[in-house]
Amino acid sequence: MAQDFTAYTEVDPNAHITVTASRIDVATLGRNEDAYVYKDYGSAYFNANFTHELELQFCAAAATVAAAFPCALTNIVGGIKGIETASGDHQSILVFYDGALKIGLKESDGGTAYSSYALTSAAFGTIYYARFYRDEAVGTYGTLYLYLYTDAARTVLAGSTSITLHTSKKDFRYLYGVSAYNTSLASNTITGWVQNLDLGNSAIYAGSGGFVMGGSARVRFAGPNSCICPIQWYLSDNAGAPITGAAALTTAKVLRVDDGAIMDCHDDTFKTAGWLSAGYAMSEVDPLNLPGFYEESVDVGSFADGWYLLTASYSGTPLQTGPAHIYVKDGKFTDALLGIKASQASLDTHGPPARRCKRHSPPSTTQHRRQLRPYPLTPRLIRITLRRGRQSSIVLMRLYRAVWRG
Repeated sequence: MAQDFTAYTEVDPNAHITVTASRIDVATLGRNEDAYVYKDYGSAYFNANFTHELELQFCAAAATVAAAFPCALTNIVGGIKGIETASGDHQSILVFYDGALKIGLKESDGGTAYSSYALTSAAFGTIYYARFYRDEAVGTYGTLYLYLYTDAARTVLAGSTSITLHTSKKDFRYLYGVSAYNTSLASNTITGWVQNLDLGNSAIYAGSGGFVMGGSARVRFAGPNSCICPIQWYLSDNAGAPITGAAALTTAKVLRVDDGAIMDCHDDTFKTAGWLSAGYAMSEVDPLNLPGFYEESVDVGSFADGWYLLTASYSGTPLQTGPAHIYVKDGKFTDALLGIKASQASLDTHGPPARRCKRHSPPSTTQHRRQLRPYPLTPRLIRITLRRGRQSSIVLMRLYRAVWRG
């Protein structure tokens, strides 16, 4: 859901900013003023992976070295330059003009600045559809990414870039819709707008149990409407005790349902043969405080629309696996079918399209009195809906084939 910018705080001493519910316009915003629009989300609110989407357009710039920040995360309230001068931290989108319009990323790590551009010759008057996100599983302290598209569906990529983050993982409190960059250069102005800032907030899909071999596995997928799909897996032995120190024996794989291709983790491409590495080794979260929890993050930003099967497996004793389907739409994880026990569940035949099997649909009303007898030969994938009050979640389970007999 897009942010309501009228709920943000506007600091605009020279009246260069106009704020409406979904859009912020800047007109001749100079580099000689502290002008910005921000919201306080509370301490450490942005504390892990995030995905923000927004639209931006810049129409004109005067002189050279004009700049604006159409999205930024900080822990200090003030102009972006002031935050850097105060040895503060920020992770931001930067728009910069030095004779050519550039759009990219900037990080301030304790006042030390790092930048990288997705476009070095962007076009004035062009709307760019941005995807700005952080993945803390990539690199020691995480990696910041920016993808710029020229269409609302975010399928036509204009440019991309990333910054490997420095010195520590950062949590942030304040989100900026726009900020000037005050270096006392009055004639260096820029004009444009930012709109439809979407933080990708959504519910968490969770499951426990599932089809496992000799143990129990719980798989959790967080953040639908995000291009980062984090997998968290709880691993326990037959007695229910957590298994620790087993990261080297875990593997996470991604299979594209449409054609059966598996992702090669070496170059992040889907293949049907010739993999250099067909699985990710998962990481142990915290063996002391969260024993038994392992995780891996999958970036689906470049995935084609459709269903994908994600599996987590453990090759130690007892052998275990946790399957789940996710649906990707416009480069974002939007739905999930997870491994879960079938108690208090109702059967629903609407599974992932490639896995649908009419032969195992529920009986018609004329068949209700017939007996259901298990025929434990071939595992099948079916869809199950769990309902609690008014809420429901969609889950996936592997069950033995059942045959209706009169």
